[in-house]
Amino acid sequence: MNKIIEEDIQYILNSDVDFQRFENSTVLITGANGMLASYIVMTLLYLNKFYNYNIKVISIARNKSNFYKMFNDFIEDRNLIFIELDIININEDIFKDFEIDYIIHAASPSRTQQFFQNPLDVIYPNVFSTDKLFSIAVKKNIKSFLYFSSCAIYGKVDSGYYAEDNYGSISPLDLINVYAESKRMGETLCKAYNTQYNVPTKIARIAHTYGPTMDLYNDSRVFAEFVKSIVDGGGGGGIVIKSDGKAKRAFCYIVDATIGFLKILLEGKNGEAYNVSNNQGIISIIDLAKLLESMYPEKSLNVIIENENKSYRQLIDSLSNYYVDTKKLEKLNWKPNYTIKEGFKRCVDYFNSKK
Repeated sequence: MNKIIEEDIQYILNSDVDFQRFENSTVLITGANGMLASYIVMTLLYLNKFYNYNIKVISIARNKSNFYKMFNDFIEDRNLIFIELDIININEDIFKDFEIDYIIHAASPSRTQQFFQNPLDVIYPNVFSTDKLFSIAVKKNIKSFLYFSSCAIYGKVDSGYYAEDNYGSISPLDLINVYAESKRMGETLCKAYNTQYNVPTKIARIAHTYGPTMDLYNDSRVFAEFVKSIVDGGGGGGIVIKSDGKAKRAFCYIVDATIGFLKILLEGKNGEAYNVSNNQGIISIIDLAKLLESMYPEKSLNVIIENENKSYRQLIDSLSNYYVDTKKLEKLNWKPNYTIKEGFKRCVDYFNSKK
């Protein structure tokens, strides 16, 4: 395994997450080779390696080659069960021969282009696939269900820190909101199944999270674009900003986020949501670009500001001036530890090591 990722997984294993609760269990994870869920998969498999926990990890992903590339070091592991499947086709029959103890639903398209070009492809995984997974959860009488939501559900809000019970406005007729609206409905399903069928649901509202497992050349989010500029840059190339750069973000490194996800799954209150963010890592887009430029002077990079299309700017503006409150998650004895500088350096080092 790559040194950077191995160090990250070791850090997670050394946290105070109650990992023993996973012993002799089966965990179903959708979107398993995605940036976020992949770290959970590797963490569980490493628990088997070091502590012989006998955890079976049923990993759902729609692209076999990408999955094998992500988990190349674990392909021969008998506890890693891969099912190649588009999440919209998930159904109970697929799992009739499995006992399932935990479900983590992380599969969800989140690229802005899809909101306008294929909005139904965004809605279906967040709503209908979530409902199908809950049917499985009811039948299997699972111990806990974690739904990956997003801080986008807060909508357009005033400046400030927003706790889990604060909400802003969202226009359902504007396709820029198709992701947020479908995530809201997914959350409502979590509450409904908890109330009507007593499914132990938990919700992680995820802010701006980044890590070495990002899809560097297909992810248009700012953290991926900046890392790509550094890894591929040099000789006077640029770190390109597709807005005025004034919007601020709270960037959370994947290790801190993963610990948060596992704490919510195991210790969170049923039917409730938890914000996952790093408010120690609040920085404007332009200041992040300048920080990264200063970290790699040998690249001779320049910060370049470009105008982007209206829809992109509209999305940026709606998320510019608020941050989510993480006090609720902190009550589960969670806190982020990685600084922006440390986290982004680890990402750059990882991709440089793969050249």
